[in-house]
Amino acid sequence: MKSMPEFGLPAETRLAASGFRREKLDQERSIIYLLDPSLRIVYCNRAWDEFALENGGEKLIGARIHGITLLDVLPEPLRTY
Repeated sequence: MKSMPEFGLPAETRLAASGFRREKLDQERSIIYLLDPSLRIVYCNRAWDEFALENGGEKLIGARIHGITLLDVLPEPLRTY
């Protein structure tokens, strides 16, 4: 079993340490996003961006939301889950 990578490392380094390659995740058709221990968005793949753009969410592409805490954008009723 691999040890848990340090949380202070960049997302790219943590991905590689976990056996993932950014290029592979970016080619995935499913929407993928990664959170850090504080629930901040640290990565979104191309499928995320494509979905956002197709649905009028230009402000929600990955480059614009990296670092945002997921709980800050979830409606109140969903936060407890």
